[in-house]
Amino acid sequence: MSNKNFNMFSIDKIVSEERSKTYGANDLRIIYLKHINRAFIIAAVLFVLALVGCKVMPVYRKEMSNRQAAFPGGQQGYEKFLQKNLKYPKAASDAGVEGKVFLQFIVEKNGSIDNVKVLKSLGYGCDAEAIRVVKMMPRWTPAQKNGNVIRSEFTITINFVLMD
Repeated sequence: MSNKNFNMFSIDKIVSEERSKTYGANDLRIIYLKHINRAFIIAAVLFVLALVGCKVMPVYRKEMSNRQAAFPGGQQGYEKFLQKNLKYPKAASDAGVEGKVFLQFIVEKNGSIDNVKVLKSLGYGCDAEAIRVVKMMPRWTPAQKNGNVIRSEFTITINFVLMD
């Protein structure tokens, strides 16, 4: 059995009634040792890190913040800002296009907006207008995790509706 084939198998896959038919004793020993060696290397690295005094930092998912980022003035302030600043694109109004643009962005530790991108496009200039308005937003109140200010990812929907 080649090394390429060893990567496809794990101890769980080979422990079955048919293992003696498919694998020879030598193949089983090599696969077992491969897994033991990996476990030993991981344990050794963690032991050395503990001796040196390094902390292994947990990875938090973005949505696990204690307090999410918020637009100044809350939902009411957000809606008021959009009503004041959002301009319906001429191409969209001429074509009678209505719908939603989904945007995603990062709220930095200082509350500024960064990395604005369109998740769901509407076209006819609506995407560009939505990005323009988001980029001109005032600083948000940043998210917090355990009392510490953190960067966070935020997703919003901007509705484009024609008024009669």
